[in-house]
Amino acid sequence: MKTHALSIVTIAYGLVLSASPVHAAMLYTLAGATQEFASPGVFDAVLDSTGGLGLVTFRIDGFKTPDGFNAGADDQDTFTLSLNGAAIFSGTWDLGGGGGNVILFGDPAATAVGLPSVFGQGGRVDIATPLTLVAGVNVLHFAYDSHKPLGLGDEGWDLRNIAVTGPGVDVEPVTLPEPASWALMLTGFFGLGGLLRRRRGSARI
Repeated sequence: MKTHALSIVTIAYGLVLSASPVHAAMLYTLAGATQEFASPGVFDAVLDSTGGLGLVTFRIDGFKTPDGFNAGADDQDTFTLSLNGAAIFSGTWDLGGGGGNVILFGDPAATAVGLPSVFGQGGRVDIATPLTLVAGVNVLHFAYDSHKPLGLGDEGWDLRNIAVTGPGVDVEPVTLPEPASWALMLTGFFGLGGLLRRRRGSARI
């Protein structure tokens, strides 16, 4: 009787574990910002997943006058996010150039929160959208397009704080040391090398 009861408990515990949500691993992180791009411009993020539902969050910074939704297509700058070659989200925002903030298409759960912008001084928008990852390598393609390209002096942009979570294995964010940190580390290495040479010289005497 005790054995039978133990078996029921074990099976129930296994069912609970199998029903629990899949661990959402941090599959890609970009701390800080990309380089500044002109519009049109693109940036790709490559990540691995075991496949399934995920989420990407990021910020677009606009410099000077990227335009939001306008009646005239010539005055509109459109952002599009693609996953593995298929467009999954698109919108246009006033990032210093005027116009309206509009999500053109995407998952109903997607959000885009634009922060107040000043004409000619850029602006920013925080975006979050679900995505369906494939098992293996996934490519996120971030693209800004202008019908009338005006270059960095008018419609520059960058991406900041990209984070992708979903089924898979956590990755460590890659951060490059600042120049001052490199100099400090090199000084330390040279100092350590000099100390080791002095100790070896003392040991021979």
